[in-house]
Amino acid sequence: MIRLTFAVLFAALPIAAADGQNTALTYKGFVNGFHVLGMTYIYDINAPSYRISAEVKTVGLAALTARAHEIYQSTGRIDGLTLYPEYSRYEDKVQGRSRTISNGRVTAQAGGSQTQQFEIPPEAQGSADIMAALGQMLWNATQTGRCDGLRVFYDGKDLASLTLTTLGNATVQRNNRQRFGGSTLHCRGRAESLNDRVLGISQIDAWLAPHNQTGLFLPIQMTWWIKGREVNFHLQRISQS
Repeated sequence: MIRLTFAVLFAALPIAAADGQNTALTYKGFVNGFHVLGMTYIYDINAPSYRISAEVKTVGLAALTARAHEIYQSTGRIDGLTLYPEYSRYEDKVQGRSRTISNGRVTAQAGGSQTQQFEIPPEAQGSADIMAALGQMLWNATQTGRCDGLRVFYDGKDLASLTLTTLGNATVQRNNRQRFGGSTLHCRGRAESLNDRVLGISQIDAWLAPHNQTGLFLPIQMTWWIKGREVNFHLQRISQS
């Protein structure tokens, strides 16, 4: 029933390959009403494996005063309803910082300093990084029509409990910022720190609707809370990467 309700949303869109591989979503990001960020989100979520990445950077005049350019990557396997990362990477290209998680170890570098390596803590075993967390939300919605779930979040620095919640059906209106609209499933991923750190991203709200050929739920609108600041992302384009 949910797919029938939402199916009209993408009926007129240019669409990627029917298997959903390497689909790229392009967003405009707004802070306090100003367009200051751009994001490209690329996914291939197709059991038994997944690949997800995102690139976020400042655009326009904002890039002259507060440069930001961050890359997120996550690949792994899908077991039933659960995404398990096998490789994840975060890179801040402006600050020269990066963290990579692979084979149970974290490799971290900050500002050209010496590389540090350490084992992930036992409590982070089976955890999800930020891209896997968002992918988990999409996969849950696609398979069950809901986003609910509990995960541990770990990105090589922050450790948190992650609660995925279905908030219900909601209508997204088209406007000058929001190119796509219609009936959506409103979901929320909320993280609470387990190591007394201020989280970089503490909450993501996503308004989801299924692609009419792949069937995978996609976020047509998102709100990220980044260190307490609200960033609103509006989908502009869907294409094959």
